[in-house]
Amino acid sequence: MYFFFRWMLICFKREFSFDDVMYLWEVIWTDHICHNFELLICLSILISQKTVIMESKFGFTEILKYINDLSYKVPLQPLLKQAEGLFILLKLCNETKGLPPSISAMIFPDINKDSKDTIKDDT
Repeated sequence: MYFFFRWMLICFKREFSFDDVMYLWEVIWTDHICHNFELLICLSILISQKTVIMESKFGFTEILKYINDLSYKVPLQPLLKQAEGLFILLKLCNETKGLPPSISAMIFPDINKDSKDTIKDDT
């Protein structure tokens, strides 16, 4: 989806105020929660708008316009809390082997790297 590409390319600069962007960048670039936390932030934005998008039965162009019009309208703190909650949920799924390997590799690259190294060492 185009807006995901834009969010990632410009690191959310058009979505939040300057102060919020500085705070968000600090959260993302510390890799404190996970390596690809920005993906969970993107997902959180979509989840926060899911009801409107689904109930309005938007087409592709309407979704693009709606998402673009969200600039400066989505509060950052609840979004970060939701993204952290998604991380915790994904971590639980990963621990119970209920997470697809492709998603696990994106969100938990260090865990997957360690397990691959262990497999190589065993052979």
